[in-house]
Amino acid sequence: MKINFPSIPLAVGALTIALAGAVIGMAPANAETGVFVTTQSGATTCNLLSNQVACEHASGFWQTAGRYGMAVVGQDGTFQWIDGDIGTCEPDCGGGPTVLTYGTEYHIKGWTIEPSSDGTSFTNDRSGRGMFVSIQNVDSF
Repeated sequence: MKINFPSIPLAVGALTIALAGAVIGMAPANAETGVFVTTQSGATTCNLLSNQVACEHASGFWQTAGRYGMAVVGQDGTFQWIDGDIGTCEPDCGGGPTVLTYGTEYHIKGWTIEPSSDGTSFTNDRSGRGMFVSIQNVDSF
């Protein structure tokens, strides 16, 4: 089953704007708002923009990666670990982030999202680049 979600404007605050500026360069202060999603297990939360996806593990790190903070991939496949917190969408997203159901393909902000019990892939629709996040690790492609 495929589900297309419209972009829902969210007040995500200065942290996301600062993150966008750090990853993509000079971003206007009101350039774009993100869409928050979380995995069915609740272990990973991500914020999607058209030009990047930022994810964080519920515990704050991926154990095998030995990293803290956020895993961020740009639409061109550029990958970075960034110290910080993607924040929360409350109260602006109507009760919380969109929960990604295993086996359902999502299309949000130019990204194809494929969640499964093994992990979730985020693939940019234009470049085919992205990342796979799981409880154990993060891999960019």
